[in-house]
Amino acid sequence: MASVEMLARQVIHQLVLTDNDLRPGRLLDHELLSRFLSYTLWFLIAMALGTVIAYRFWISKMVRLLSTRMMILVTITDWYWIIGAGIFCRSVS
Repeated sequence: MASVEMLARQVIHQLVLTDNDLRPGRLLDHELLSRFLSYTLWFLIAMALGTVIAYRFWISKMVRLLSTRMMILVTITDWYWIIGAGIFCRSVS
């Protein structure tokens, strides 16, 4: 019975469906998904930032003072040696 109803709805000369007819809603699913995922990504970045901020209070005061002192003692040439040795050791292994 349903096939007879479908036959009654068919037309002899179908309209041509062009690219411009489909253009307004073509990428709607991509737009909605990207909008949802961007909010999700912002939430995850905020959570990671909160974790980084909270990590400061997680470590002891002695470690913070030692790391501050190390930053004062390390000069620019020391940074070049550290980075150069890291690149060299990475390329050798």
